[in-house]
Amino acid sequence: MKKLIVRLPAVGVVFAMIICFQTVVFPQEKPFTIDQISRAIAASSKDKKLLEKIVGDVRSRGVDFFLTQEVIARLRKAGATDEILGVINLLISTKDCRERIERFSKILQVDSKNAQAFFERGKGYKSCGMAQGLRYYELDADKVKKFIDQSKKFLDQAKNDFDEAIELEPKLSDKIAPHYLFIGEINESIPELTKAIELDPELYDGYVARADVFKNKKDYDKAIIDYNKAIEMRPNFATPHTNRGLCYFYKQDYDSALKDFNKVIEVAPSFPNNYRRRADLYDKVGKKDLAQQDRKKANEIERGIK
Repeated sequence: MKKLIVRLPAVGVVFAMIICFQTVVFPQEKPFTIDQISRAIAASSKDKKLLEKIVGDVRSRGVDFFLTQEVIARLRKAGATDEILGVINLLISTKDCRERIERFSKILQVDSKNAQAFFERGKGYKSCGMAQGLRYYELDADKVKKFIDQSKKFLDQAKNDFDEAIELEPKLSDKIAPHYLFIGEINESIPELTKAIELDPELYDGYVARADVFKNKKDYDKAIIDYNKAIEMRPNFATPHTNRGLCYFYKQDYDSALKDFNKVIEVAPSFPNNYRRRADLYDKVGKKDLAQQDRKKANEIERGIK
């Protein structure tokens, strides 16, 4: 679940004035508008004690806008940080996903063999799972565990619905594959990522994600096999070359690692860390002068020297 963790220490700064606005300005029965949220952000003061109550009140009423680029620009102008935007997105996605689950559950009560309804409800469960994972602003360990458990429960329900949809309508496989990919990435689950690849054998991101999990588990040989497939599909993408090179590096196959690191620099020459990785390799094989040159190049890139 690591990928879901988003700390929100600044949420109190965002919504601290919403409570004040509620009784004076905001009609209780209506969701917040972008103007109201912008005013609350601009007028807010630091008060973390009201965090849980404020977020709960805003959640119960919702918001009546979506985070388009225009809306994001307006909120940032009012003083919104990434943490603020994360909370607002959480409120939007939670409201939307629960409505989706309820709507398609009603359809399935009438038509229990409706593959599209299972698919759509599964997307709702997936979104709710993501939203629960984003609620890690709680400091209490028991509450954090509760949100993790709720997130996993939603994702498991999503997977069950996707399974039902595919069984009823195999043609949905290519549409459902990216959702299995998401669940597999969140859970760092080889079986779920494998399922995504089986549903769509041309799913580039599926091979990269599964390779990343194998790499993190230090199963470098299996990781390299998946990176090979990803590179075959996207030969000029830097990420699989970088990570395959690291696998070779950890296996002490420095010749193979150097080929990948050279390729990464060829396709992405403006990223300083690409040179630093190669410098580390040069150190390992005793080429100190080349290592020094690469680190110098990395520093020049960071300083804007061409």
